[in-house]
Amino acid sequence: MLELEATLGVVVDLCGVCIYDGFPPTVTKIGKRLGIENDVLQQTKDKYWIPFSLGEMSPRDFWYAVFKENGKGFTDSELDRINYEVLESHYPYAYVMKWFRNLRGHFKIGLATNSPRPWLEWWDKKYSLSQTFDVILIPSDIGVRKPDYGYWEELVDRMRMPPELIEYKDDQDRMVRGARLAGLKADVFNPNSVAPVEVLVHA
Repeated sequence: MLELEATLGVVVDLCGVCIYDGFPPTVTKIGKRLGIENDVLQQTKDKYWIPFSLGEMSPRDFWYAVFKENGKGFTDSELDRINYEVLESHYPYAYVMKWFRNLRGHFKIGLATNSPRPWLEWWDKKYSLSQTFDVILIPSDIGVRKPDYGYWEELVDRMRMPPELIEYKDDQDRMVRGARLAGLKADVFNPNSVAPVEVLVHA
């Protein structure tokens, strides 16, 4: 729930709040198809995720590194197909996106994500994210990721309001804790646990 009477800005995470996060289950499916143990593949994915999200690797570089470490090699076109499969596994929570579109105009709406730029640009073209959010902040723009304190400082600066007037929603506890340390009003939000009617009525 939002305490909108004491709020000027609403900022949310992308994957897990606005859109379904199909990354982990799709990687599991791909690993099973290729005969790679899931725990090993997930750990390898996490290892290269940070440089990928910071803009230090392209999608092809990311997938090449992940699979090379697991003894698999692919052509560029095969890597592109894997990347596309992962992107397509994400889809918007329609009622949540409608909620934020309804809030825009009454509040400044922000998107705080650790997603890599190529993925965000793809989802923006498909789901019109830049038409929904006033501020979108990604790690490759500033060289730090959530929950780093510097990320929240930059977010507050771009929102152009004191942190205590910003309400932040994320599906991960550690991100919420980081936002709170920076002075934002932050809570865990799980779109699967909130009925669409409740979300829209509360907004």
